[in-house]
Amino acid sequence: MRVEYDAAGHEISRFELSRNGAALALVVYLLAMFGCVSLALTKDPNPAFVAPPGSTSDLDVFRKIINRVHAGEAFHDATHDELRVHDYPTRSVFNWRTPVYAWWLSSEVGWRAGPALLATLVILTVVAFSLGVLEVNGLLPAALGTIFYVGATAWCFGGETHLFTEVWAGILIASSVCLYQRDLRALGFLSGLAALFYRELALPYCLVCLGLAIHSRRRREILCWMLGLSSFALFMFWHQQQVQSRLTSADLALTGGWIRFGGLRFVLSTAQTNIFLMPLPLWSTGIYLPTCVLGLFGNRSESGKRIGLTIGVYLAAFAIIGNPFNFYWGFLDAPLLATGISFAPAVLFSLLSKVVGAPMPVNARLIDA
Repeated sequence: MRVEYDAAGHEISRFELSRNGAALALVVYLLAMFGCVSLALTKDPNPAFVAPPGSTSDLDVFRKIINRVHAGEAFHDATHDELRVHDYPTRSVFNWRTPVYAWWLSSEVGWRAGPALLATLVILTVVAFSLGVLEVNGLLPAALGTIFYVGATAWCFGGETHLFTEVWAGILIASSVCLYQRDLRALGFLSGLAALFYRELALPYCLVCLGLAIHSRRRREILCWMLGLSSFALFMFWHQQQVQSRLTSADLALTGGWIRFGGLRFVLSTAQTNIFLMPLPLWSTGIYLPTCVLGLFGNRSESGKRIGLTIGVYLAAFAIIGNPFNFYWGFLDAPLLATGISFAPAVLFSLLSKVVGAPMPVNARLIDA
């Protein structure tokens, strides 16, 4: 790659792979797509659990807990009672969620305007992403990326999905990326940290941000992340103590735990959490996922690295951790994954032009977004 800067000071990355390197990248991409599609076409030996009609859903439980906290009850008492009543496993602290979602949505502001505030945050994030792509990468990549980015965030506008902690955490992570890209690092840090407190599964993103700060020797940002992560560790210790103090011999553990080695199939199910992909056969996600990863491979700016490293960690983690019914964890990284589709055409054309030795027929600039 060769790094350049445009007139506005945005960092631009151009491919400088050798012909053999470009050919290898194309082969890996095609093999990854073939593997994903082939797996998606096989019968799933461990399909996701589908709850029977009328059964209690996670959203039902979250709503009841929020209502009880709004009425003045302690979060951990309400959660323990509701999880036990509906036969949810309660022995692990990770089944309880952190109390932040219930505190926020049971507050006067969250109770009255929580969904509207989430929708506003989504709109601002989508606009920021679209403008960032449009500034340097052109209209068509911006339009393509925006379509899938909207698909990854549209859940925030329907029904009671705002009760899902993963939805809030995913939007806060996406907002953090946009804020960092605009050099609003303090706000980017706060948004990323808020995602972590809202759902502990945001930890990979926060660790990536800390790693990038260390790599760039931004001492103030390093200190902020160290303090933030330390505060979260203390918060989780307190949370765990509250959970442990309420457990009895009647509390159940999750059968099989979370280490399930679901591999690529579970990764595909999390990548399918896009409103435009969910109605389609899983093999369409088998095309979408490696194409997004290819696009992220081509964005070598700091924001590109922030997104690419985060997606890499999540994909690796989801290949090991998670039950089939945990596919909604994809809400966490779906917006970031969708950004790769904006860069994929330019990356693909660049690789092809290098292999065939022809001039590149499109603008291959890759934005700092």
